Parts: sequence; C-alpha cells; structure tokens
Amino acid sequence: MVRRGNCRDRWASKECTSASSRAALGGPGLQERRTPSLLAGLTYGFTVKSLTDTEDVVTAVTDSVKNMSGYIVMMFVAAQVIALFNWSNLGVLLAVKAAALFDSVGVTGFWAILAFVLLASCLNLFVVSGSALWSLVGPVFIPAFMLMGMSPALSQAAFRIGDSATGAITPMNPYLFLFLAMLRQYEPEARLGTLISRLAIFVVPFLVVWLAILGIFYGFDLPLGPGAHIGLK
Repeated sequence: MVRRGNCRDRWASKECTSASSRAALGGPGLQERRTPSLLAGLTYGFTVKSLTDTEDVVTAVTDSVKNMSGYIVMMFVAAQVIALFNWSNLGVLLAVKAAALFDSVGVTGFWAILAFVLLASCLNLFVVSGSALWSLVGPVFIPAFMLMGMSPALSQAAFRIGDSATGAITPMNPYLFLFLAMLRQYEPEARLGTLISRLAIFVVPFLVVWLAILGIFYGFDLPLGPGAHIGLK
C-alpha cells in the first residue's frame, strides 16, 4: 500500500499516481457496484431495442454525461471555494462573525434557524444544485450554529427545508424545462412563466409546514435521527 504521506512528489511518482488514480475511481467497492448497473442497463436497452449496436451505447453514455455537465462545473467552483476556506481559515472567521452577528441582534435559537432557512431559500434560486449550495454555506453556518450550541444535524435539516421550498420555481433548474415540455403536450400555449406561477403557490405552504415540523422537534428536543440531536451532546 502506498501512503500519501510517503510521496514527496505525488505527480512525479508512478506509484503515487497509480494510488491516486485508484482512489479517484472509488476503490473496488464502487467498481463492483458499477458493473452490475452497467450490465443491467445494457440488457434492458438491447431487450427493448433502444440500443442496437455499440454506437448507440456510446451515444447513450455521452448524453448522460451531458446531463451532468452543469453539476460538474458547479462542483469545480465549490471545490475551489472550500479549498480557499481551508487554506485561509476564512470559513472559521465567517462562522465566528456570523455567530457574533446573530447574538448582537438577538437572533439566536430557533430564530437563527429560521433566518438560515430563508437565506437558503433565496440562494437556491441562483444555485440550483443542493450539494453545491451546501458545500458553499455548510462550512460557514455549521460552525456558527455549533458556537450557539446547535448540532450539525439541525443545520442540515434547516438547509434541506430552504432548499426544497424554492427548488421548483428557479429557472436554473433543468428539470423545470422537462416539466414544461410535458405540460405543453396538454397546453401548447403554456410558457415558463405559466409553470412557475403555478408552482409558486406551493413555496409558502411548504416553508410553513416544514418549519412547523422542525419547530416541534426543536421545542421538544426530539432527535432528528439515530444519534442526531438538536443540541450538541
């Protein structure tokens, strides 16, 4: 086994490069899960005649990668931001400043969670990928809420509420155009604004109901999951 710490120059060392490549591929466990999925997909495709030769397989794989292009670009940007946070300790500084700001204006406890939910809802209109948005706000708000005695599980639950409430109305959501194509099969005159206006009526009820449920968990100090408490234990 080649350890990273023993590689003075990872890219110049053949052994280190090989080890890095295996790590990037996810290791044997991930590869063992990929093979059955690939075989199942090929079997289904050739059975229903959606795949007829190897060119169709290449085209299908290429199309699936195209659908991931936006996510890959966003993950690259998020990775650079996280690396910058780690290098400069900017995330720690922002977390301390955010906790101090909440405390100075009297926004603590569940009110701080409410403010975070609303912030996540607004940011979700511009950063449609939930994982990318969490990568940006998580390193700042998790430590900030921990300084106020709240667990990371509570921070993630609050983020998921804000992320789910407005995800259906952002024009940056690629699935919104898929929904529009399906809608226009029944209403040819429907436009993007038509679809957004019909989905927008669910945003506030979603926020109210989910916040009420989270408030019950917070008020009665109920666990959010196995080992996931409201406060730090």
